[in-house]
Amino acid sequence: MKEIIFLMLLITLSFYLKGQGYKTTSGNTDYHHFVRTGGGAAVYINQVSLGNFPILRLSSGTAEANQLVKFSVENNGRVGIGTTNITEKLNMYIDGTSQVATLYGNKNTGLGTSNGFLVGIEAAGNGIVWNRENNFIRFGTNAQERMRITSDGKLGLGTASPVDKLTVVDGNPVLSLRGAAVNQFEGGRIRFCEYSNSQAQGAFIHYDASKNIFNLGVHDIGGENEIVNDNNAISIIRSTGNVGIGTQSPGSDRLAVNGTIRAKEIKVESSNWADFVFEDDYQLRNIEDLEQFISQNGHLPDIPNEKEVEKNGISLGEMNAKLLQKIEELTLYTIRLNKENQELKKSQEESNDRIQGQEKKMRNQEQKLNSFKALEERLKTLENKFNNQTP
Repeated sequence: MKEIIFLMLLITLSFYLKGQGYKTTSGNTDYHHFVRTGGGAAVYINQVSLGNFPILRLSSGTAEANQLVKFSVENNGRVGIGTTNITEKLNMYIDGTSQVATLYGNKNTGLGTSNGFLVGIEAAGNGIVWNRENNFIRFGTNAQERMRITSDGKLGLGTASPVDKLTVVDGNPVLSLRGAAVNQFEGGRIRFCEYSNSQAQGAFIHYDASKNIFNLGVHDIGGENEIVNDNNAISIIRSTGNVGIGTQSPGSDRLAVNGTIRAKEIKVESSNWADFVFEDDYQLRNIEDLEQFISQNGHLPDIPNEKEVEKNGISLGEMNAKLLQKIEELTLYTIRLNKENQELKKSQEESNDRIQGQEKKMRNQEQKLNSFKALEERLKTLENKFNNQTP
């Protein structure tokens, strides 16, 4: 019966083939050899049934019951390699620990573990796109290259010559990091960590949408932020929050600047202002004591001397308050001096009034004296006339 079926198959194939060879080698290995000497297909297989029946299956095994299908072409045009559970146009599967992949390469390169281009899935289920050659992988759309991965692991977007691990070249380069949902406040985040560090350490760039603020900081407790120019730190933010500009040692100061600061306005808040100088119980030094203190110490009371300023600097708020204290004390001295001047002026005016009164009296007396002198002269004149008339 088998011989009859085989004979009918040969007759059927003869309509499509001009030559056919059937050869048997030693042992239990048989094979069919079909040769087409004219144009057209060497083998043509047609599945008449439109049901869910395969067109072609290639298998291996010692008996039909335990045959293992290696290759299958289904009636719906799908192809399976290593599986009959074909759900896509091409399904590849292998039962075991080997990887499933498609390997592309030049036959003259001697394909092996270090040659060719591999696309597939590893035994652990990880997808792979692998260039075994010492060359790049590039991706493109619309007949233009969009992305390239070099052989040394550099990624270029918009460039065929990436110089860093990630190089982006475009007329309007934009890197957008967004949260997965509208109300997801975490937003985009970039972390910088050493190889052995966890995400709890290292630096980060982060946008907090809930507060609409941009964060630049470090995760590691005790870590510091630095702004560096040519390997020299030009500013530093300590883990305590203290900031140094032009210095890496801000110490206990919230802001330490080694250099000059230019500003249109600086607002200093202070709760220890100097208006106590104008209170009634404030003891103002007399001017003699102040002169003696300056002569002995070379500076005003409550004001640091030159050496103290060189060593410790000055507190802007405290120094402004002390300077205001001295201005207010100077104002009190001026007021006191003005009062003394007013009293002296009043006394001088009174003295002037007394002097003027005395002068007026003296003028009156002088006038009277002059009148007496004139009268005396007249009397003498009359006396002389009278004496001259007496016989």
